[in-house]
Amino acid sequence: MAAEDLQAELTAAGIDYATGLARFMGNQAIYRQFLGKFIHEDHSYADFLQALAAQQMKQAEESVHTLKGTAGNLSLMELFRRADAVVKAIRKHEDMADIQSLSQQVTASYEQTCAVLEKMLAE
Repeated sequence: MAAEDLQAELTAAGIDYATGLARFMGNQAIYRQFLGKFIHEDHSYADFLQALAAQQMKQAEESVHTLKGTAGNLSLMELFRRADAVVKAIRKHEDMADIQSLSQQVTASYEQTCAVLEKMLAE
C-alpha cells in the first residue's frame, strides 16, 4: 500500500499518527509495538462490552475509561472521543438506550481503528 493511501486511511479512522509518534519521541519501532499491543493484548474493549451486556455499569464505566485513556495515549483520537462520550453518559446515568447507541459508535470506531492498524503493522 502506498504511504499516501495508508495515511489517508489512518486519518479517516481518526488516528493522529504524527502526534502519536511524537509522544514516543519519534521512535517508530516502539510506537508500532505499542499499537500492536493495543490490538492484540488490550482487553478493555472486550471487558467494556461484557460489562455493558450484563448491565454492570460501574465495570463498564471503568473499562471504557481505560479504553479511552489508552486510545488517547496512542493518538487514536476518534476512538478516544467516542469512548469519552460513553464514559460521560454512564457517569450521568443516561438512559440505557442512549448508552447502547453510543457503545455502537465505539464498536464502529474500534473495528475501523484495529483494521487500519493491522494493515499498517503488516507492512
